[in-house]
Amino acid sequence: MGVKRLAVLADLRMADPADEQLKDDFCAIVKRVAERGAPMPVECVAAGTVPTPGGDTVVLVAQAAVQSPAPPQRLLVFTVRKDRHAGLDPAPAYLGAAPRAVPLTNSAADRSVLEEALAASLSEVLPWLRPQATEIQSTISKRES
Repeated sequence: MGVKRLAVLADLRMADPADEQLKDDFCAIVKRVAERGAPMPVECVAAGTVPTPGGDTVVLVAQAAVQSPAPPQRLLVFTVRKDRHAGLDPAPAYLGAAPRAVPLTNSAADRSVLEEALAASLSEVLPWLRPQATEIQSTISKRES
């Protein structure tokens, strides 16, 4: 299909300035999960620097919001979708992964839960993260050996 790179555009909405570090880290976390076994380079891009539609880049839009400002009820609610047309602009809407929510306490355990939830969401939109894709690739590799 001519795709040569995946650009991650992360949009995290938050009410508490204390979440600024998570805002800075969110794209890097999505990128780290998305590039597991990726057949192309994966990079973070900022809003306003999204690649031109129709090129060799697919934009992975990761949108999230922090719900309930006080622990322990704080949740990070997110969804991801692929887009070849400009990311957050009001282009045609395409369905992406089902929205998910994870606890948000800034603990290492919660970061691990976030990565697992992102992996589940990303496997819905990135074929190389699907378990059956891994099994198929492994079978092909064994046959070629």
